[in-house]
Amino acid sequence: MSEIINAFKDIALFLTEPLVLVGFVLMMFFSIHKQLLKSGIIQPLPKKDGSQIIQLVLRYGFWLGVLIVLAGFGLKFYEKYSETKNPGTIHVEGGIGDNNTIAGRDINIYHSSDYKELQSKLETAQRNIKKNPDDVDFQQDLKTAQEQIEDFKREVLKLAEDFTKIPINTERLRLAKQFFDKGNYQAARDTLNAAEISQDQTALLEKQQRLQTEQTKVTTQLADNATEFLYKARLTAIDYSLPDRIAQTSHFFEAALKSARTPENIFAYAHFLAENNQFSAAEARYQEALAIYRPLASGNPAVYLPAFAATLNNLGFLVRADSGRRSEAEGLYWEALAIYMALAKDNPAVYSPAVAETVNNLGSLVAADRGRRREAEKLFQEALAIYMALAKDNPAVYLPDAATTLNNLGLLVSDDSGRRREVEGLYREALAIYRPLAQGNPAVYLPYVATALNNLGILVADDSGRRREAESLYQEALAIRRQLAQGNPAVYLPYVATTLNNLGILVADDSGRRREAEKLFQEALAITRQLAQGNPAVYLPAVADTLINWGFLMARDSRRRSEAESLYREALAIYRPLAQGDPAVYLPKVAMALNNLGNLVQADSGRRREAEKLSQETLAIYRQLAQGNPAVYSPDVATTLNNLGNLVQADSGRRREAEKAYREALAIYRPLAQANPAVYLPYVATALNNLGNLVSDDSGRRREAESLYREALAIRRQLAQGNPAVYSPDVATTLINLGILVAADSGRRSEAEKAYREALAIYRPLAQANPAVYLPYVATALNNLGVLVNDDSGRRSEAESLYQEALAIKRQLAKDNPAVYLPDVANTLAAFGSAYLNWKNPQTALVYLQESAALLEPFAKQAPTVFGDKYAYTLELIELAKPH
Repeated sequence: MSEIINAFKDIALFLTEPLVLVGFVLMMFFSIHKQLLKSGIIQPLPKKDGSQIIQLVLRYGFWLGVLIVLAGFGLKFYEKYSETKNPGTIHVEGGIGDNNTIAGRDINIYHSSDYKELQSKLETAQRNIKKNPDDVDFQQDLKTAQEQIEDFKREVLKLAEDFTKIPINTERLRLAKQFFDKGNYQAARDTLNAAEISQDQTALLEKQQRLQTEQTKVTTQLADNATEFLYKARLTAIDYSLPDRIAQTSHFFEAALKSARTPENIFAYAHFLAENNQFSAAEARYQEALAIYRPLASGNPAVYLPAFAATLNNLGFLVRADSGRRSEAEGLYWEALAIYMALAKDNPAVYSPAVAETVNNLGSLVAADRGRRREAEKLFQEALAIYMALAKDNPAVYLPDAATTLNNLGLLVSDDSGRRREVEGLYREALAIYRPLAQGNPAVYLPYVATALNNLGILVADDSGRRREAESLYQEALAIRRQLAQGNPAVYLPYVATTLNNLGILVADDSGRRREAEKLFQEALAITRQLAQGNPAVYLPAVADTLINWGFLMARDSRRRSEAESLYREALAIYRPLAQGDPAVYLPKVAMALNNLGNLVQADSGRRREAEKLSQETLAIYRQLAQGNPAVYSPDVATTLNNLGNLVQADSGRRREAEKAYREALAIYRPLAQANPAVYLPYVATALNNLGNLVSDDSGRRREAESLYREALAIRRQLAQGNPAVYSPDVATTLINLGILVAADSGRRSEAEKAYREALAIYRPLAQANPAVYLPYVATALNNLGVLVNDDSGRRSEAESLYQEALAIKRQLAKDNPAVYLPDVANTLAAFGSAYLNWKNPQTALVYLQESAALLEPFAKQAPTVFGDKYAYTLELIELAKPH
């Protein structure tokens, strides 16, 4: 059976020849045709129907096919014979395409002795097969010879290709290639003498060993050198007397990295840079360390995962300072936390503190998004629970961390007005931990004492009866931070600016200390601007905050309104792009800036539309924020509604709209004041006072208006007992409003006069201390008192004196700010003119009335709904004063 198979293999080689295949097809066709004729299935072709040629083809077609098959066998045999007998050169053109080509070279395969030897073996095998075709061994010899010669040609071609790719850098290799190209493969082999190559190898390996030993020694020495530079850097970092401390320290860290750029050294340098607010440089080093640690931690997690997680955590802490990269920072924290939690499962004693630290950092980050306060509180509580448990066994180490988390939790919860007592408890607990620690180690823990004092001051300052206590806390915090900033300005100057801002806000509420407050804001702004030049992404928000605070102070001085507006607009220009990148954090600040700017602009009667547009945008933002967090933003909604009501009520056609805004604000403030009266009672009083102003214009609702005023007055008198510097002006304002209402009842003139004189008694000393703020109120009280006294014919000279003083003050104010105070000048002129009409002196009356009309005319054209009625009434009085 094997003989049959082998015979078939030999024949099969010839069946691929096209002529053989065609012949076989013809033989089959004519054989079938002949059988069909014999069976009678088809009839022979009649002579008349076909030519003689067709007859011949049909008769001898089978034999024609046999001849074609034989021709095909002969041609195939001739090709194989030529392949084995035809020596020569393979000319190659491009690439190894058809098993025997290589770019642009002639390969002398067939002239080589190796090829001739293989060819000889092949011919011997072919002769043996010819003599003994059925001999299995001879068949195997032939097959082997054929395979060897094919393999030889393929390998020679591959060698030729590889010789074109490798660098020829030794003399032996150059000579071997020359012999190879000539087809002298034996000479090429002899040239690459194994003994000589081995001798060279031994010498090179010995040299490599010497170099490796020397390299190991040098690497160790460089590592020691890097350690020396590293500790030189760290020692320099604590020499705060150096004016260029950061630059010198950085120089030594860089030197350490030149000797050994290990991830540990890079991390240490990054940590120093971050601690000294060199944020961009620190991030570059942390990123470098992270890129090294990541593959190391993947290959050897037991050794490198902790360092990898620490780098992630520190990089997250650094990146989060840039408000536009909060999501990136959060991703870093979560990755670090996942690693620490896995490590803490196997080794809680070592890695639980790292879990707590990362959870605390994550809480601080999430807390910046007001819509995620609950999530942040949960994170802080989790961190606090871990630290408290650790502090039981090791209070010296972990109590400071617990205090830090308490402080962070207090900051978070402080926005909820109903939890102020809880927050104060957290702050005081943290402060109680930090103070004794700072006595033992002031360099480390004094900054934490200052932070706790500052945060407690912010909380206490909201209680109007505890302003002195708040100031004391701020002053202590500021003294500590100034001291720290002398030694390390890069780190502590930002904190100095923060406390200056907070103290300025507190002091500004005392009308007698406005200049002091301005100095505090100016210093804070100078610091934040300087910091923002080096790192705008981190410190521009602080610049904007300070601009807002200073602008709010300037807005209280009628002569400095344009300066205040400039400050507000600069702050708004900073907040708007920040809010696009991080709306959760900066939209509230945009709203605050808009609100303050709107309040300022509305004082200019010609800009009421602009003011209303600002207020509406503010309200839309606060309503959106309050949907997600009503506890925090409902008070802001109420304040904006109150301001919008003030603006709209000046238009007599929009009184209902104004009342709706006031009542919505009051509905928000009342429950807040029940939960936290110290903070929200002042706002209730303001809303009541404003609503009273509106309702009093309706003669049928005078009793309702009086009830509103009296409730507001009772609240403000109560607040002024605890803090007269802040709330006495508000008492005076409500007294003026109540006096105007009561004066309309002729039987209650003495009551109205009493209210006016009490208000005037409050305003005069305030105006002496701060004329820019309180002189307008003095003028208003004088004007109203003059109107009241004027009705008593026996007190004409007194009324005239009151009008003249009010007019003198308002003229003085209008010189500095005509857009705001000229309408008031016009009102007093009209009141004075009306008084002269009552005194039967129309000629003098006409002088005052005509000046009043001249002042009111441009305002009436610009804002007819606000000033049109007053202007028209003044024109009527002029007609009465004219001689007829």
